[in-house]
Amino acid sequence: MDSISSVDGMELVKNPSDVPEIAAWMNQVERGDVPAGRDSIALMAYLRRVFANEEVYVDRRMLDDFKRFDVLFPFNLFPWEDFALALFMCCYREDGLPRWADMLVLGGRGLGKTAFDAYISLCAMSSAHGIRNYNVDICANTETQSKMTFDELKSAMETHEDVFSRSFKWTDTLIRSKSTGAEMHYWTNSPKNRDGLRPGMVIYDEVHGYQDWRNINVFETALGKTENPRSLYSTTNGNVREGVLDSMTARAEGILHEGKPDNGFLPIIFKIDSEDEVHDERNWEKANPSLRYRPSLLA
Repeated sequence: MDSISSVDGMELVKNPSDVPEIAAWMNQVERGDVPAGRDSIALMAYLRRVFANEEVYVDRRMLDDFKRFDVLFPFNLFPWEDFALALFMCCYREDGLPRWADMLVLGGRGLGKTAFDAYISLCAMSSAHGIRNYNVDICANTETQSKMTFDELKSAMETHEDVFSRSFKWTDTLIRSKSTGAEMHYWTNSPKNRDGLRPGMVIYDEVHGYQDWRNINVFETALGKTENPRSLYSTTNGNVREGVLDSMTARAEGILHEGKPDNGFLPIIFKIDSEDEVHDERNWEKANPSLRYRPSLLA
C-alpha cells in the first residue's frame, strides 16, 4: 500500500481519548476513578506520548467488527479488555505493521485472562481481521493450562453453534476458520519440528512458570511466515525468579518509568505497589481491575 491512511477504516489518531474503547479505561485510571498502581498510571502517560509523537493509525472498522463478537460470549469485555484489544489488534504504524506486536498482560487471579485470550483468538482468526491462515498457537507448561483458552472458545462456539458453524469448524483438538483458513492449536511443549509451524499469533499462557526462553524461541522463530505476526504473554505472578517473567517486567520498567524504547512491546501490568497494600481490600483492584465486575471473587 502507498499509505496506510488510504485504507478504509484507518484513522490517524493523535489523542487516544478519541477512541472510546481506549478512552474508557484510560480516563478511569487518570481520573482516579479506579485504584491503579504505578505501572498502570505510567502506562497512560506513555501512551499519550506515543500517540502525540508518532503516526499511529487505528482501524476503526476492524475494531467495530471485533466488538460485535461480544454477544457470542457469556460476558462483555471489561473496560481494561476493550483498551487492550484496541491497542494490540487495531493500532498500526504508518508502514502498516502493528504498532504493538507483543503484549504482556499481568494481573491477579480471576482477572479473566483465559476468556480474554479466547476473544483475542477469535478476532485474530476471523474474517474481520482478514488475514489468510493467521493461525493461533497456545503454549503453556501443562496440557490442562494450554487447553483452557481453546476450550473457552470452543464452548462459546458450541453455545452459539447456529452462528459459528457458518464460519468455523471445530473438534476437541482443532478450531478452523472456513473463511480465512486460520487454525487454533494448543501445545504443552514446543513442537520438535518447527518447520511445520506457521503461527500468526502465539499466546504464551502463565509465563511466570517459564524458567527460560527455549519454548518461546521455538515459536518466535516460526513467526513472520504470516502477515502482521503477534505475541501475547498472559500471566499471573509467580515464584520463579530470574525467569522469563522477571525479564519481561524489567523491560516494562524501562519502558514505563525510564523512557526506554518499547520496540513494539506493550506492558499492561496490574499489581499492588507494596506488600503492605495487600492488607487493605480497597487496593486489591490494583492487581485485578475485574473485581468490581466479578464480585463473586470476593465472596
